[in-house]
Amino acid sequence: LGCLAWLGDTSVGNFGTQLQKILGLGINLGAVMLLMPRMVAILMEGLIPISESAREFMQRRFKGGEFYIGLDSAILIGHPAAIATALLLVPITILLAIAMSALHLNHVLPFGDLATIPFMVAMIAPITRGNIVRGVIIGTVVIFIGLMIATGIAPLQTSAAIDAQFTMPENATQISSICDGANPLTWLLLTFGKLAGWIGWGIAVIIFGVILYLYKQHESAWEIAAGGPKPEGGEV
Repeated sequence: LGCLAWLGDTSVGNFGTQLQKILGLGINLGAVMLLMPRMVAILMEGLIPISESAREFMQRRFKGGEFYIGLDSAILIGHPAAIATALLLVPITILLAIAMSALHLNHVLPFGDLATIPFMVAMIAPITRGNIVRGVIIGTVVIFIGLMIATGIAPLQTSAAIDAQFTMPENATQISSICDGANPLTWLLLTFGKLAGWIGWGIAVIIFGVILYLYKQHESAWEIAAGGPKPEGGEV
């Protein structure tokens, strides 16, 4: 991609010099993509015995109750299916960004976010029961939607970064993210708030309340749809 960019604008300098920079940047990014998920996976593995001990402690203190200790989805990025899915999605993400930009659907070129793809697809692995093909298909849809959301909220994120005195990258007009910045829930809240102010926020709360109510009415059905096991007896 860097070489293609240079061919599109040869005025930036000698190709040999630029190639050296391109390769160096590629190696740095590759190292980040390799090491970051593994480092986080090691940290998350250390939390598993802590969470189990905390759950057992609570069950001993409050007999008859069932307790669940919530952990970050990053605990799953060490799963082979999650890693394989994320690696396959890296070139797909770049190609999607280029193709969508040609259709004026995207203005974001993922770079640092490429290293966070394992975090984005971590929850897909258990839903697909480790099926990498399904994981890649679902991940492609997630990233497609994420690129559009990231493009839409780029002005807001850029403004927030400037207010926080963040140093903008050279030649960058706006910044955004397809990981945390492209959360559909955040986008919906922002959209409702932007379109109708406090009324929009109220509508959003009502919608989420209805969704929560429907989930509570049919928890087993929702969990099965998400890939969970069927309850004993076959009742949903």
